[in-house]
Amino acid sequence: MGDKERDGTDDEALVWESDRLDTSAVVPGGRSTEYDEVPVVEEDRSALAAIDQLPSGVLVGYGAILGVFLVYTISWVTILLKRLSTPPQPLLDGIDRAQLLLGLAGPALWVVFAFFFVRGRRWYWQTLWLVLGLVLLAPWPWIITLITASNGGAQ
Repeated sequence: MGDKERDGTDDEALVWESDRLDTSAVVPGGRSTEYDEVPVVEEDRSALAAIDQLPSGVLVGYGAILGVFLVYTISWVTILLKRLSTPPQPLLDGIDRAQLLLGLAGPALWVVFAFFFVRGRRWYWQTLWLVLGLVLLAPWPWIITLITASNGGAQ
C-alpha cells in the first residue's frame, strides 16, 4: 500500500471508530449525548494531591503496617480454624464465633477507617491511627500462645 492510498495520518490509526465523537447525536442544549466528560470533584483532586505529596518513607511505612495487618488477619484465621475444630458449647458457642469473626474482620475494617474516614488530615494522623490499630487489634491469644511456648510452656 502506498502513502497515497491511505485516507488519514498515522495518528488516526491509533483511534478506534467507536472512540470518535458522533456529531449527529447532539441534544438541543448543544452537548453530545455520548462521551460527556464527567466533572472531577474538588475533594477527589485534593485526595490525589495529598497522596502525591507523601514522603517515600511514609509510603514504605504504610506498606509495612499493612503487612502486619495482613499477618494479624492470617493469625485470626488460624485461631478461628482451631476453635472450629473444638466441640460446640451451647451457651458460649455463638458468642465465641461472633467474637472470632469480628477479630478476623477487625484489621480490614480498621485500615478502611484509617485511610478513608481520616482522609484529608495530615499523614501523621493516619499513621497514628494505623499504629493504634496495631496495638488494639493484635491477636492476643496467638501472641500469648507464642510467648508461653517460647518460655517452655506453663510453669
